[in-house]
Amino acid sequence: MVTLSLSPRQRQSHHHGRLRASCGVLHWIVPLLWLLCLLPSQALAGDPELRWRSIETEHFRISYHEPLGQVAQRLVQVAETSHRVLVPVMGHAPRFRTEVVLTDDTDFSNGSATAMPFPTVRLYLTAPDDRSELNDFDDWLYALFVHEYTHILHLDTMGGLPKWVNLLLGFGWNNIYAPNQVQPRWFIEGLAVLEETERSSAGRLRSAMFDMYLRSHVLEGKFLRLDQVSNQTRLFPRGNVPYLYGSAFLRYIMKRFGHDSLKEVVARYGGCWSPDCWVPWGMSRSFKAVTGHAYGPLYEAFSQDLAERFRKQASEVALSPMGQTHGKPLTDWKATLDRPVYIDGGKSLLWGPVASSIVWGLGVSTMLTLFVVPLLFSLFMRPWLITKDAYWQNRTLQALFSFSSWQIATFAGN
Repeated sequence: MVTLSLSPRQRQSHHHGRLRASCGVLHWIVPLLWLLCLLPSQALAGDPELRWRSIETEHFRISYHEPLGQVAQRLVQVAETSHRVLVPVMGHAPRFRTEVVLTDDTDFSNGSATAMPFPTVRLYLTAPDDRSELNDFDDWLYALFVHEYTHILHLDTMGGLPKWVNLLLGFGWNNIYAPNQVQPRWFIEGLAVLEETERSSAGRLRSAMFDMYLRSHVLEGKFLRLDQVSNQTRLFPRGNVPYLYGSAFLRYIMKRFGHDSLKEVVARYGGCWSPDCWVPWGMSRSFKAVTGHAYGPLYEAFSQDLAERFRKQASEVALSPMGQTHGKPLTDWKATLDRPVYIDGGKSLLWGPVASSIVWGLGVSTMLTLFVVPLLFSLFMRPWLITKDAYWQNRTLQALFSFSSWQIATFAGN
């Protein structure tokens, strides 16, 4: 047996050849694996054990999963009642049945609605608890559906050019452009909160909690400007600001100009043949055409009306036998406290510092992303980087293909 010792250049050349051969095999294997992933196979969305059923009425198709059959039967009555109540108020009815999806897979009390590509409502069955902003309701299913179906009648209102664009490009079935869906969020959500209040004996505009939020903003000099309401704000209650301010503002407009003024704003913004109707972000044009005022001056008048109302309330409370109650801060700055509860017969208060954990988590993750990870990468990963000149000497590839010895050639001879 004869063992040949190769020179460094020969060893490197032989090593490169083996690596090129291996990489050539990978060059074909990887695309084949991708093609295998594209082969048709069974796919399941959501819980595959759920049994889904549908109920069709004159104006709705309600889809639900068992065991929500009894709730779905009741929703049939609630939905048709809401249709009869809201259509005359909003002055519009969808051309086709509205799709309604009823689920009970979350503890979150909410719903959603969209007019694109076709009117669809999704309802979460879970009712809110007494500490939620949604706690003022007489019938949760009715209140939820009235709110979401108001969205449908509002956003699906289209006329003039947008109507024909949807008929032609949406092939008569789908909506591809809904002008009202690009209105400010305070108008979209405010109108739905207004209707959930006007069409029931409860609603958020009757909520003491909602009234408290708005009153504190006014009396503490933190009342938000219109541009702040139209965009995101960090002031509590943050995500509820469009609902809070929008509903109160639209109620002011309704009392001053009548409810039909809101219906006319919706119809005009939803489209006509004139560009001042269907060109988006023309909210002030629509308000001025209907009421004779742009919404900027209307908002200023609304803020003054609130200031007079809440200052009068504060004066009456101060003169009452009970007087004003002044709170005492028990914590430092917090975005929110998760469900504080009294213990020991009301002597102690227990809360979870969820907000502090979130803030600290964001801070730590930001520091790691911006500073720690790049530093560790520069210290430990730089010697392993693959460059064009050192590609074949990369240690990772050597380990991957098990080239651990330079003596790779062994020959047998006589």
